[in-house]
Amino acid sequence: MSDARRITDQFFFANTGMDPDRVTKLVTSALRQADGGELFLQRVMEKSSSFSDGRLVSSAPTSLDQGFGFRFISGESASYAHSSDLSEGSIKKLASTTKAIRNYSPSTGRVVLPSSSIILPPYYTVDNPLDDISDADRIKMLEEINAYARAADSRVIQVSASLASSWDVVTIIRHDGKRFDDVRPMSQVAVSLIVKEGDRKEQGSASVGKRMILTDIFSEHSWKNCVDDALNQATTNLRAMPAPSGDLPVVLGNGWAAVMLHESVGHGLEGDAARKGASAYAGLVGQKVASDIVTIVDQGNISDERGSLHFDDEGMPTQKTTLIENGKLQGFMQDSVSARIMGVVNHITASR
Repeated sequence: MSDARRITDQFFFANTGMDPDRVTKLVTSALRQADGGELFLQRVMEKSSSFSDGRLVSSAPTSLDQGFGFRFISGESASYAHSSDLSEGSIKKLASTTKAIRNYSPSTGRVVLPSSSIILPPYYTVDNPLDDISDADRIKMLEEINAYARAADSRVIQVSASLASSWDVVTIIRHDGKRFDDVRPMSQVAVSLIVKEGDRKEQGSASVGKRMILTDIFSEHSWKNCVDDALNQATTNLRAMPAPSGDLPVVLGNGWAAVMLHESVGHGLEGDAARKGASAYAGLVGQKVASDIVTIVDQGNISDERGSLHFDDEGMPTQKTTLIENGKLQGFMQDSVSARIMGVVNHITASR
């Protein structure tokens, strides 16, 4: 039994009194006439602390949010219901509800997803990032960040810093009876500071977040780099001149700049938009849609990175998908419904 399975068994079954075999039979029975669907169980614990103007602003106690969602896929449509009541009775009731309200779209074939026998390498730890550092040590680290930033440059007049961590526990039981378990840690440090030179004030900010426990991500070297990046941004802004107007080239670095790429281009590369004709890229697979120097990939299996997952919400193992290569459109990001309708086979590469 995997470490993730032991943890999910404890939270979703031992602690609630539910029986995993009965729940699995309930799911497969409720989805027998469906083209696809799943039961999605989730438990999220979060904790955060923040420091500003030389004092602790907040140190919230651990929060807990848990529940489940049940989805019934029929043709191109789906009905969905959710509840915070983790019980077999509640699951059975909502499974019946989704079946009753389903859209009777013509069936386009039953969803076929990879078997749970595929063994993937662990991309991140299952350890709980809420437990490895005490509240006192969290506050001490925030104080050290504040002191380091103020000592680094006499022009720093305000420092704000925060630590946040979460532990996301997930179990998916699909229409075919396959079960997937995952435990997803997340830790983040964020720093924002203001510098002043003469009458001019400027701000800089930086953050780092990864699927690690706090001890691993918030080493001294890591948070000092974060402060240095924020300070460099703020002091650069002090020297900045007004930008000229007109059409100018824009160069995006890695990291958060990818959000701009996602919003401007990424939604058009989603399979459901393409099959509905709502994407500018619909029907252009194999054709040139960008400069020769442009290659875009969607990748969810990079070790320890905040966007990585062992599998998505349908139990599909994450992988590296090339969307645009050397300017040519190679394909789209697909969910199971769009892949089935568009006749796309998702090839899974797994380490054994």
